[in-house]
Amino acid sequence: PGLPPGESEQIFPRLAAAHGNHLAGAAFALAAAAALMSTLDSQLLSLSSMIVQDFFPRDHRSPGNGRAVTALLSLLAWLASLSPPEMILDSLTRFAFPAYAALALPVWAGLYGRRANAPGAAAAVGAGLVLVVLETAGRISLAPLPVPAAILGIQVALMAVFGRIAGTDGSSHRFPGLVPRAKPVWIAAVALTAALGTVGWEYGAPPALIGGVPRWVWLSAGSCGPLA
Repeated sequence: PGLPPGESEQIFPRLAAAHGNHLAGAAFALAAAAALMSTLDSQLLSLSSMIVQDFFPRDHRSPGNGRAVTALLSLLAWLASLSPPEMILDSLTRFAFPAYAALALPVWAGLYGRRANAPGAAAAVGAGLVLVVLETAGRISLAPLPVPAAILGIQVALMAVFGRIAGTDGSSHRFPGLVPRAKPVWIAAVALTAALGTVGWEYGAPPALIGGVPRWVWLSAGSCGPLA
């Protein structure tokens, strides 16, 4: 209590120090820092590998270029850390998680699609990330739909349009069949799970408590029921 939002990264060390001795508190804090550093390291390496492999010409895909991209990404991360958001988790909720969701449809299409639709996938990813940035900056509003749900609908439309356009010239590009053999009952179960998991109709409404817990928590927890 009373901790300023800008010092929210001190919550874990303070709890460790308050409920354990100084040695245990220091060990717990170091363990958390080690986990964060390991995650950051893997993200830097993965991002640099993807950038070099996907965007560099074939004759420039070398370990040296990979190290250079890693250094550049580290520099950008350091510059971003000079002016951090007041609440890191709030920033993740508003930007990072919707951005992850914007990648879901192209990945799903790549895994289960029957035909290639590279232009549609690129357009879907680009549009999804642009919408996330604009919505996070307050330039547009996707309410009352949750941001990932609104982006998903736009991405599906984009992939369908690009697949239709590419298919008119007789090429192999088609809108991928994401659920080519799914039974109607499974499609209905997935749709119900998505509806219960997002509970968009609860946004902005006064919380309705059931057993002292908000109703949307019960709905989200029970959303896996139809798939069980």
